[in-house]
Amino acid sequence: DVVEMLGGQPNVVYQTYHYFYNNWKLQSTPSYEVWGDDFSDDFHTYGMQWEPGLITWFVDGEARNSFANNNVAAEDMYLLINLAVGGNWAGTPDSSTQLPAKFTIDYIRAYSND
Repeated sequence: DVVEMLGGQPNVVYQTYHYFYNNWKLQSTPSYEVWGDDFSDDFHTYGMQWEPGLITWFVDGEARNSFANNNVAAEDMYLLINLAVGGNWAGTPDSSTQLPAKFTIDYIRAYSND
């Protein structure tokens, strides 16, 4: 996850690496937190540099978190863009949930050294 946010916490960005290891069992790093102003007030840049054994996450061009481990995948992956409402982590929507929800993206860029 390059960036995850919970609607009730617009001042926190979460960054997590999920992978399958040990007989295809889902594993995850801790959800690293980046605290700041209300991230939903304006556009921000979120990035991830992925290299053998290391993932580094960025917020607005600044390296904020990293995970170094031999379990960092070396195979091709894909981007997933998602606006989830509800679920185990964020909880069930209630009367305070602002709907319709909006997920506005200005651009997405992916680079490769290949």
